[in-house]
Amino acid sequence: MSDMIRMSIDVPADLHKHAKMAAAYHDQTIREFVIEQIRKALARKPVGKGRQSKKPNRLTCETIEKSLRGEELVYSKNLEEFYRTLGI
Repeated sequence: MSDMIRMSIDVPADLHKHAKMAAAYHDQTIREFVIEQIRKALARKPVGKGRQSKKPNRLTCETIEKSLRGEELVYSKNLEEFYRTLGI
């Protein structure tokens, strides 16, 4: 535990309860669980100056809207059938 710094934050009671339950489920202390989640979050999202959020292009937006309306959906029994349908 070298180079450790204490961090103290206030969290809503329900969030604390759920974090505690999730930590117990993963057989971790709440400290271990929180540190792991912070590491995962930092690995997913780059941090730094000039970071711009990506916005979906027009085609992506249209596709999302169609899927929400249930249009042009492809149903498959399994992944293999799905790939065959797509020609992959």
